[in-house]
Amino acid sequence: MKLVIIGNGAIGLLYYAQLFDHCRVLIKDRTFDKKSGSLSVEDINGCTNEIQLNYASEDDIKDADCILMCVKSFDVSIAISNVIPLITSRCAIILSHNGMGVIEHLDSLKKSPNPIYNLLTTQGSQKCDSGYVKHTGIGDTVIGNVFNPNINFEAQLKLILNSALIKHSIVENIKEKQWHKLAINCVINPLTAINNIANGELIKSNYNCLIENILAEVVAVANAEGNVFKLNTLLSTVREVICNTARNSSSMRQDVLNNRTTEIEFINGYVIKKGLMYDIPTPENEKLYQQIKALGSATI
Repeated sequence: MKLVIIGNGAIGLLYYAQLFDHCRVLIKDRTFDKKSGSLSVEDINGCTNEIQLNYASEDDIKDADCILMCVKSFDVSIAISNVIPLITSRCAIILSHNGMGVIEHLDSLKKSPNPIYNLLTTQGSQKCDSGYVKHTGIGDTVIGNVFNPNINFEAQLKLILNSALIKHSIVENIKEKQWHKLAINCVINPLTAINNIANGELIKSNYNCLIENILAEVVAVANAEGNVFKLNTLLSTVREVICNTARNSSSMRQDVLNNRTTEIEFINGYVIKKGLMYDIPTPENEKLYQQIKALGSATI
């Protein structure tokens, strides 16, 4: 399989490193100008090795079997519009981004014959610079079809992920899993950004009440959307992710520290919008939303 990763951020580079020996994988950032280089990869145990970093050409996009899109929520639309005219109808597109509410507005994907999937991950990764990535947290990779399922592609992908020892599952109801991941993001991303802390700091008892209140609102909204979530189960999951990614600096924290656009609109902002639809109060999520905006991070 020829797989092209769009986006050379922390997660894009991590998947590149994990898949490097198991399929023909290339990476693309915003242009086609970059040539091959090297990537230093620090594993979960702190050991570092160096691999070739191969950048994709336009011809590579045209010949790809799969596009793994690891870009921010607000960049998906532009990235898709750049890719759709180049790829063949057999090429699968996998979207990996934080938050929800993106794909509903992408008419080009709804009308596309291509197999479209969502990928969720709780793996932790930190991009130290353009040629150095750290694997900071062990987690799960969950993939589910959105449009035009392709059983043969799924079988090939499963073989590759198994070979790469990436803990994963291919599920039927990806929407439920998205809400599950959203709940995790609604806690970890804004709280680490607002307090300028690593994920692991959130295990401290002074955050317990706030985390529970945030999740209680998410559970109420998610269940109104047809899910069946229990607060205690989500609390346990969030604490587990906090522990497993203790060394990680969340993407929102990194965005705030570097004065970049955050994904707050697609995380807590999405919960707020859905809460308004169902007349469910979400004061804790609204407070986090406003605090992130007050930090000066640009939102859309």
